[in-house]
Amino acid sequence: ALVLPSSMAGREPHVFPPGFRCLYAEDEDFLRMALGATVFHPLNVPYDECEDGAQVLERLLGEGAAHLSDEDLRATRPHSWPYHVVILDNQMTTLDGKETARRLRLAGFKGDILGLT
Repeated sequence: ALVLPSSMAGREPHVFPPGFRCLYAEDEDFLRMALGATVFHPLNVPYDECEDGAQVLERLLGEGAAHLSDEDLRATRPHSWPYHVVILDNQMTTLDGKETARRLRLAGFKGDILGLT
């Protein structure tokens, strides 16, 4: 169960701005389900899931993005980003959270990136 600080008792739940979206990457099925059930759903956070960093890059930058060079990533910069926050497991198969975050920044992502371990 999600435990909120006593300072939040009786307060209205946080309302995210219209269009707010979160992308969450975790390679373990159980942990993906657990974070959704204990954090995202109780707080009404709209989110999508990926299984690893390669899927994150491909979802945000297009097919083949996981294999782009640093130079190509810098040139890829989309006009808009569909997510405000990207949450990454630090230790994923294919492409870990730290490398995924580095590549997102190279491509111009200015939103928040959170690493979980």
